[in-house]
Amino acid sequence: MYNETSSPESIYRDRKIHKEPKSIKIFHEAKQPKMTNPCSSNNGGCEHLCILTRNGPEDELVNFSIGYRCACAIGYELTENRRTCTQVKDFLLYSQQKFVRGVLINQDKSFNDAMVPIVSRSARFVGLDYSAKDEYIYYSDVILDVIYKIKIDGGEKENVLASQNEVLKD
Repeated sequence: MYNETSSPESIYRDRKIHKEPKSIKIFHEAKQPKMTNPCSSNNGGCEHLCILTRNGPEDELVNFSIGYRCACAIGYELTENRRTCTQVKDFLLYSQQKFVRGVLINQDKSFNDAMVPIVSRSARFVGLDYSAKDEYIYYSDVILDVIYKIKIDGGEKENVLASQNEVLKD
């Protein structure tokens, strides 16, 4: 790579890769289209998250424009006005071996988590229940032989029941 002195200079090299790069792509501020960020003023009118989107064809920079859409934090869903959020009341709770998830029903495909997923590389989650009274999720791990309870926001995880022969690991 050359800098202003016209002498070659290695700016970056990953020592784990023994091949030379085949190409380089450079982004410079002067080559970017000038436009305003619709999320910069009052968060685009969104209560939680303002997500930038692209309007117009991908290969046509002349008519390129930036749009946005509102989204909600995990545990909330957009109201009909598509700007404000309400706490999720109805969702599908399920487990699939390595995780327990809660997803919104009848929602668009992106941003549909109703809760922070419970994930483990070494576990195998099976039995699953929810107590609306105290807002705890109960689930069992058949590998560790333990039943846990956890708040829907991911906090207050506790062991409820463990096999007498197993050593508990947090």
